[in-house]
Amino acid sequence: PAARLLSDPQQFGVADLPMPTVEPPLLDALSGVQVDAGGEIRMPGQVFAELGQHARSKGSPLDQLTVEIVSLVFDYIYNDRRLDDAVKQQLLRLQVVAVKAALLDRSFFARRQHPMRRLIDAITDLATDPDSEVAAGSPLVEGLAELVDWVLANFETDLAVFEEAQRRLEVLAMSESERRVARLQEITRQAEHEEALARAQDEAREAIASRLDESTPEFVREFLYRWWAEVMAFARVDGNDPQVEYKRVLRLAEHLLWSVAPKGPEEIARLASMLARLINGLLKGLQLVNPPDEEREAFFNELLAWHTQAIAEAKKLAGEAARQRARSNVRLHEDGSVEFRHAGSVPMPPPEPVIVERSVVDELERGCLLDIDEGDQTLRVKLAWVSPSRKLFALSRYPDFARSLTRDEFAALFEERRVRVATEHSPLDRAIESVVEESSEEAAETA
Repeated sequence: PAARLLSDPQQFGVADLPMPTVEPPLLDALSGVQVDAGGEIRMPGQVFAELGQHARSKGSPLDQLTVEIVSLVFDYIYNDRRLDDAVKQQLLRLQVVAVKAALLDRSFFARRQHPMRRLIDAITDLATDPDSEVAAGSPLVEGLAELVDWVLANFETDLAVFEEAQRRLEVLAMSESERRVARLQEITRQAEHEEALARAQDEAREAIASRLDESTPEFVREFLYRWWAEVMAFARVDGNDPQVEYKRVLRLAEHLLWSVAPKGPEEIARLASMLARLINGLLKGLQLVNPPDEEREAFFNELLAWHTQAIAEAKKLAGEAARQRARSNVRLHEDGSVEFRHAGSVPMPPPEPVIVERSVVDELERGCLLDIDEGDQTLRVKLAWVSPSRKLFALSRYPDFARSLTRDEFAALFEERRVRVATEHSPLDRAIESVVEESSEEAAETA
């Protein structure tokens, strides 16, 4: 009942509600513990065994209950797996301070705006940011240790100390933010690069589609759409001279299409003279995308068989038969350029359908926190970047988690319940709620 009373915001919204002040002898005893302990790291059970004795001998029943409830709250914080051990150690050094603050202002459990509670929330918000470096000895953890030292040295009874502590924490947070800017910029650059490649690949497929017709063999269409479009995208985005590189690989695609178009006897010599250069160009380009060996070999074997058959059939045509042969829609000019007369009649492969409703991934904002299941563990990650087209999303967590996902890949993870938006409750909120829920259950069982 005391836990429910002290955590009820309505009780502390009544201005004339009588609320006993802390007994002065208890406050003096706690201040002595604060000084004698020197901020050493002690487990909740050790600290509150000593504080409980002082509360029973020098405090009121309400003081005793307050100490016991704060003890339970720190038990929950200590067992919260979402907090790193190095951060927990600094919070444990504030146990006596938290008890004094809760006794001086008993709205600690009911008001998130209680000065001490705001400080703890600000510390945990910073420490649980997926991009924060919270390993022991890191600049952030060392800064938290110095901040706790300052609080322990300056807090007596004036709760304004916590307001100043928050200002100091903001400076520390700014420094931590500057430290991770370079990493987040690198994640953003990588994500933007991937989006540029995806956009260039779509444009490459459109360029390929405009050059196809019904006579284009299916295995060549598949090769161009699946692999050569990627080569063209890399050339446009990553080439030393993107414009020149793109034109070069596009011409290779055009020469490939001409090589498999219907041939007359007069074109065989030219085909034979260009095949070695064409094959070498295609092989060199494929090194950028590294298709499976079996797929690469299957394509070139089929291409060789096609060329062999085309040459054999063209040699059979002579005289009037050659003149009556239907003219190919693809013509190779003397300067190496290729003319496509009736191309574009073969539709592009349809895009893959969107997997999930718009209400899931399309409403997420940059900076939101997500929980992602990684096999045997759940990681808290940050949505570090969203492309302007919302086709690519980048997730990050310090020090070594950085992942770019297409919209469909990201949506599929939500649909499979492997990713979910993280709850916004702070560790302190969860601890207080757990204490109140547990006390309510115990009260119900007793009744």
